[in-house]
Amino acid sequence: MINLVLCGGAGKRLWPLSATDTPKQFIRFGMEESLYIKTIKRNQGLCDKTVVVTDQKYSETADQQVMDEKISAEIILEPSGKSTAPSIAIACLLYPNSIILATPADHEISDIEAYSEAVVKAKKLAEEGNIVVFGIQPEKPEDRFGYIEAKGDDVVTFHEKPELSIAENYIKNGYLVNSGMLCFNSDVMLHELLRFMPDQMMIARSVYENIRSGRATHRLCGRFMGQMKNISIDHAVLEKTDKLKCVSGIKGWRDVGTYCSIHDMRRKDKNGNVGLNLGDSFGCADFVGCKDSMIITKESDIILCGLDDVVVVEANGKVLVAKKDIDIQAALKQLED
Repeated sequence: MINLVLCGGAGKRLWPLSATDTPKQFIRFGMEESLYIKTIKRNQGLCDKTVVVTDQKYSETADQQVMDEKISAEIILEPSGKSTAPSIAIACLLYPNSIILATPADHEISDIEAYSEAVVKAKKLAEEGNIVVFGIQPEKPEDRFGYIEAKGDDVVTFHEKPELSIAENYIKNGYLVNSGMLCFNSDVMLHELLRFMPDQMMIARSVYENIRSGRATHRLCGRFMGQMKNISIDHAVLEKTDKLKCVSGIKGWRDVGTYCSIHDMRRKDKNGNVGLNLGDSFGCADFVGCKDSMIITKESDIILCGLDDVVVVEANGKVLVAKKDIDIQAALKQLED
């Protein structure tokens, strides 16, 4: 089985920590490994091969981090991000008749035993010709996830990122959150991609035929890749296919897409506060009379006084002070407008 690590996206909800030049999956907190490396290591014992798909502007970082960990991986370099459907289409053409475990590079999973059991089950279903999604028991309604209505392993309906009010209704009716992870045979996925987006697959074939491959890298042709639509695999295939199955049971899962998700997964002081350093930096984070707050700093000493549920971030020459659960992406858009 091949672990296809989907390593794109700037993570705008985590500005200024995560930005176009420093996406969240490559960031290290203190001596921790990056989410990118955690994802690869989590799947090494389950897969025979690691293949990373990322934007060519991250090639040096992606390659350096696997080299530092002495990890063997092939890297597919895209000229620009095109969402998950084009990435998966090219991978399926590169690795025909292979079981692929596609995993985003920005997840935290604390219960590795439950995760491994779910992947083994998904692999078996994929070998039977199914496309397998991983459903997570939701803790609260969110509009940044898709939702799955499942009966056992069978998917009744699949809904991509509904409005919050609809998500609330889905949770009341027992729907699962779509984790974004997939398991499938590459030939089966190619069949469905050809079925639902034949014009795009003609372009994908041109991209594949013009790949420049080196020792462990595959550079995609910008001229043809630029013609592909920016479309997720959810919209392209998952909402339409009749081959969908669902595996649940993963525990301790977090999509690290908000400051709340970072806070949730970190060790806290007695008042629920979290202080984090970026990489090997030595800035200090101190809390006085605060609860459930978080400071992320690179070089500055930061003291937070008398504030609850607040995040303070100093990164990339910028500072953010906000309520921890604020939608940073929406706030940035408002400033742009």
